[in-house]
Amino acid sequence: MILKKFWGAVFTFMQFPNGHVAGMTVVGVPDLTNYSMGDQLETQYSEFKDVDILEKLSCVSSQLNVGEVADEVRSHSQMLVTFHHVSLVRTTYRIFHSLIMDKTSYLSLKKIFDYFESMWINMKSSVKARENDDSQYYKFRSRIIDIQDIFEGDVPSISDIDSDGNAGPDNEEKLELEFFKIMERSDEDDGSVEDKWDLVPESALKCIILTHNQLFGSPDLIEKTERFQISDQQKLKSFVDSYDFGARILKGLPELTSSTLDEKLMPEHLLRVCLEYQRTCAASLGSNSYNAYKDPNPPVLFKMVEPLTALQEKVRTFLDEWPDHPGLLKILEIIASLLAMPLSAPLSKVLLGLQLLAGKAQTLQENDSKFFLKDHLPPIFMLLSSWQRLELECWPILLEEVQGKYETNAAKLWFPLRALLSKSCDIPMNDDLSIIKSIEEFVQTSNLGEFKTRLHLLLAFHGEFSDGSSVGVYLSTPVKKIQNILYNMFGYY
Repeated sequence: MILKKFWGAVFTFMQFPNGHVAGMTVVGVPDLTNYSMGDQLETQYSEFKDVDILEKLSCVSSQLNVGEVADEVRSHSQMLVTFHHVSLVRTTYRIFHSLIMDKTSYLSLKKIFDYFESMWINMKSSVKARENDDSQYYKFRSRIIDIQDIFEGDVPSISDIDSDGNAGPDNEEKLELEFFKIMERSDEDDGSVEDKWDLVPESALKCIILTHNQLFGSPDLIEKTERFQISDQQKLKSFVDSYDFGARILKGLPELTSSTLDEKLMPEHLLRVCLEYQRTCAASLGSNSYNAYKDPNPPVLFKMVEPLTALQEKVRTFLDEWPDHPGLLKILEIIASLLAMPLSAPLSKVLLGLQLLAGKAQTLQENDSKFFLKDHLPPIFMLLSSWQRLELECWPILLEEVQGKYETNAAKLWFPLRALLSKSCDIPMNDDLSIIKSIEEFVQTSNLGEFKTRLHLLLAFHGEFSDGSSVGVYLSTPVKKIQNILYNMFGYY
């Protein structure tokens, strides 16, 4: 009987689409997870019962998967992160369909948000011990985004390129040095560790903050949305997490494996395989998402092989007659470097080398008429022109990425801001000046790129406390003061 309950809990969590949300029964959904001799599955899903079962299973399974995830605590934490993330999406989905935020739903959300908040506090505590009570307030400060991060440092300076897109003679050596530096450069970490939180995937962090804003905030900072949409991407991400969570439990506890369970999960197995294929093998670069400075583009890069090979053969024929000519040797070296570029290289790196090659070949032909390369240069110039056009078309994407980095940086302040506000619920009545000062720092230390996102956070937290008060979760006067402070601070800025 106990084994049947385990099977039912795992099946319900892995099932897609899922009719149940974080321990709550949805009216009208047939029973699916009660095992019988006829291999029939019926649901016996009572409030919070399966939640406890899944948490216990994840704890036992993580102890058996220690070798894969470095240590037992980390393994268990990762499984709990996945479990709470999936529970958040499903609870939100139920609220979306019912259009009701009741006390039970609010408490379920609060429990999930409190869990992630406590994880953040524990992470910060392990990095730096707090010396006194005042240091428990997070210190808000300006956060700098370096635009060079978007280009990964592999883009030539615009001043090095003339109006035709070629390297000027005075900058040719600089361009050459930069190209060969790229060829030797290995990918390095940026070394920043302050905001890294590898225990929680970035996709889950974004989902937490996005969901919180959908539930309690406003997309336009003016009017609260009565009915928001959960995107297909969020649903599929939730399914992948829930499927991997269940698969990890079954892998750690093979005693739970059953042919009946496997048969009932066949649609989920097929969907998971299709999503993995789409992610790894069938990913295509859309014109509205391609970044020439980061994303690979093998079909486009392959177009340079034929003209470069033809030019390489021509240069070798000249070298047979003038074997030590420095200009010819340099052109041959650049061609060899370009042909050795991996297909995973971004277009910008190859474009830099192609610009250098065109400049070297054109200079050689202009200064020494015996080296006739005119028939081999037009295809390279046409390739340069088309690649530069492709590079230009991706510039709006670069601007979006810059804005996205600012928004992501600001969104990460959800955790310290929530920790501050939660702690402030228990402070003395006459200590509200410290809250005002901290929230003022939160807004005033913002840069232009983060400002709107920080206002979204203020409004969303005001909505969370307001909804909590309306359903009877918060009744104390300090909470009312926090609501007023958030409201006035948001209105002022």
